[in-house]
Amino acid sequence: LFKLWEVRQIADTLSVSPAGGASVLVISAPGALSASLAFDTAMRAVVVWTTSEGAHLYYYDTVTLDYVTRSFPGVTSARVAVDDPRAFYTAASDVIFAYTRDGTLYWRQQRDRYDEERVLGPTPGILIKVGLSSVNRLQFEIRGGEIQPIPIDYTSLAYHVSVRKLQGFSPA
Repeated sequence: LFKLWEVRQIADTLSVSPAGGASVLVISAPGALSASLAFDTAMRAVVVWTTSEGAHLYYYDTVTLDYVTRSFPGVTSARVAVDDPRAFYTAASDVIFAYTRDGTLYWRQQRDRYDEERVLGPTPGILIKVGLSSVNRLQFEIRGGEIQPIPIDYTSLAYHVSVRKLQGFSPA
């Protein structure tokens, strides 16, 4: 069982809603070039978007008990995804914030409040997708060698998506 969700750009905002439904969240995002949506295990939205200055991450902070927006200057492409949406791993799963900056792929995780930056390695392109592969490993899809705006990622699957739906995902 899964539910399809959308993040849409409307003027200077990003609107999060069930596919074809009314907005449940509207975030001010002037100059957004790309966006990505995920949900944590409590179904709280995590949204990342890029602008010409970098990336902005909107998430629920369990210390302040409120939503916060953090900025990450210099980020050129960014995506969020649940590292393991299977019900068995709910207690140990995180929303992963993956991004490229200065030709290198990085990631941060929800359990660290996205404070600790981890290096994955150099990359010649931009990050297009992040998700669980058919062999239960987090997969990062990189495309091209030239940095260009990525169209808004209009759909994202909620955290309880079945693994079969993510197997073998490919570029649109």
